[in-house]
Amino acid sequence: MIKEPIDFLMVYPHGDIQAYSQRILLGILEEAGFSVHLLIIPTIAGIQNNPYLRDSFLKMVEKSRIVGFGFMSNGYEMVLYLTKLIKSNFSKNVVWGGPHCTTNYQKTVGEADAILIGESDRILPRYIEAVINNKSFEGLPQVVTKKASFIP
Repeated sequence: MIKEPIDFLMVYPHGDIQAYSQRILLGILEEAGFSVHLLIIPTIAGIQNNPYLRDSFLKMVEKSRIVGFGFMSNGYEMVLYLTKLIKSNFSKNVVWGGPHCTTNYQKTVGEADAILIGESDRILPRYIEAVINNKSFEGLPQVVTKKASFIP
């Protein structure tokens, strides 16, 4: 369980505990001075059906300033459910990234506060800094929001 508030909670919706890309991104964020935590969720069945697991998940989210999901297409439904759960309980910034978002950003725009497309190692720290400092992230490259003016 997270004891201190953290800047960025990375949720990985997959049974593979290696989470190489997520761990690399979290290392980059730590090096940039952000506090981070990785949460691997292989299935949402427990969160959907067990109030204790749902509350535990929401307590982790509550201690986070920003929640991020990096996922492939097979994790889309799980991420959508978790994002709706977060948004129905908190006013938290939720950002999506990964292969699914990169190839389907036109379809997923608006389901999270922002969609990061392509490699996120350089843009994610800038995005987090903007959110934490209450600055606009609309003009950042690779960041897709509800605005129709985005051109990749």
